[in-house]
Amino acid sequence: MSNLQRTPVETLHHIATFAEQMSQQAQRGDLPFIAYLLSMASQEARAELKKAGFPMPPDQAVRADNIMQ
Repeated sequence: MSNLQRTPVETLHHIATFAEQMSQQAQRGDLPFIAYLLSMASQEARAELKKAGFPMPPDQAVRADNIMQ
């Protein structure tokens, strides 16, 4: 995830790019890279939601962390 300030639209575009990359990697069966891209997209989305004033409820945050482990 970048430290650059993005507008919400730029963040959505960045997440869409991750999704496109995941689609390409899925065709190749590169599961570790797909997991990495999902993690990055999730972090970007959570950061944007938090910046907009919609923090993730604690129970969902714990679940999201457990999925990545």
